[in-house]
Amino acid sequence: MAKFNFILIAALCLISTPLFAGNLEPTAAPGSTMKPLSEIEPGTAISSLPYTISTSGSYYFTANLTIPNSLNGVSINADNVTIDLKGFTLDGNKVVTHAISAAKRKNITIKNGIFVNWYANGLYLGDSNNCRIENLSFSNTGRSAISVGNNAIVQKCIIANCRDSSNYSAISATGQAIITNCVVSDCNYIGIKTQDRAIISDCSVKNCGDAGIVTSNTSIIKNCVTVDNGDYGLRVDAGSIVESCAALNNADHGMYINNSTAINNNCSSNQASGMFVTGTGCRIESNTCNNNTAYGFYISSSSSNVVVRNFAKGNLSGNYSVSSGSVAPATSNPGTASAWANFGF
Repeated sequence: MAKFNFILIAALCLISTPLFAGNLEPTAAPGSTMKPLSEIEPGTAISSLPYTISTSGSYYFTANLTIPNSLNGVSINADNVTIDLKGFTLDGNKVVTHAISAAKRKNITIKNGIFVNWYANGLYLGDSNNCRIENLSFSNTGRSAISVGNNAIVQKCIIANCRDSSNYSAISATGQAIITNCVVSDCNYIGIKTQDRAIISDCSVKNCGDAGIVTSNTSIIKNCVTVDNGDYGLRVDAGSIVESCAALNNADHGMYINNSTAINNNCSSNQASGMFVTGTGCRIESNTCNNNTAYGFYISSSSSNVVVRNFAKGNLSGNYSVSSGSVAPATSNPGTASAWANFGF
């Protein structure tokens, strides 16, 4: 009973204790939760041409733009610049100027846009180093669509109709370039041209007036296709590697291999030899050369080369022409062949 009385008294005390409400006056109006424009779209807007960049930083386009006169579209006078076209088009209005140019700069990135009707170069960055060019489309440029200096990366670009009669390649790069996932077609001169130590991969070059792909010493070309070009399908010089590429229906040799290695390629239906090899120390292995106008494999004026495990068929001048001093075991009888034999039918 005493315990019950204690609980009852405690409950009555709680009921009689005054309770206080919080402040019922409204607080200040809620602040904005939106980010400022500078955070949503960092950088400086480019809304008209011509435009000169004098400060490092990020820049972006806000609309399709056409150059109104014979001036370059965008002139870059600073290092460490990124230009994002945001999918918009720069129209050169068929005047002889460059869409975007930079002289002796470094660390330039240009991405995500379309260039049409520039009768000089699309991107003229030939003496600027460490450039990155990506996700761009070019049509009807007069000279090179893309001209870049040392250590450039060019990827995911589409180029068509570079029609100047002068000797300008659609993509032109100096040393140590990386060019990947690009498509070049219907250009007057060389499709892709680089200097030493380039890596070119997963690219297609079709119907260019000169060679499809030309690079210099110690370069790598891999998983590329060259078709219907006006000279060689591709050419490499000393210490280079060509692997898993196709050179088809070109007006000269499918591949011109000088002092280099060619592995697992297809060179067929070209208007000269499928694979023309010159120099010394070449390794020519596991390639296919069919239905070429001259030889399948033409190992010319060279020695100390290894030509093994290749296949040739239906070449008009013969399947193999091998100079003395090179190793090239050939047979048409698989039953008597060694593991190193070249086959011809």
